[in-house]
Amino acid sequence: MGASIKFSDMDGSLLGKSLLVILAGVGTRWGVAYLVCGLEGKFTRGERILMASAWIPKATVQAALSYTVIA
Repeated sequence: MGASIKFSDMDGSLLGKSLLVILAGVGTRWGVAYLVCGLEGKFTRGERILMASAWIPKATVQAALSYTVIA
C-alpha cells in the first residue's frame, strides 16, 4: 500500500497547497481532540497533549489513502 510521487512532474504550487491542506487537517484534528479530552476535566494538560498527539498518525494515513483512491 502506498503511492509513488514524481516530484519532477508536479507543479511547484501544488506541493505547497498539499502541505497546507495536510497541516490544516492535522492541526484541526489535534485541536479538537485536545478540547474534547479536556471536557471531563479529569486529565492534566500533559495528558490531553499526549492524547491529541496520538491521533496525528491516523490523520496522515487517511490523507494518503484518500489521495490514492481519488487519483
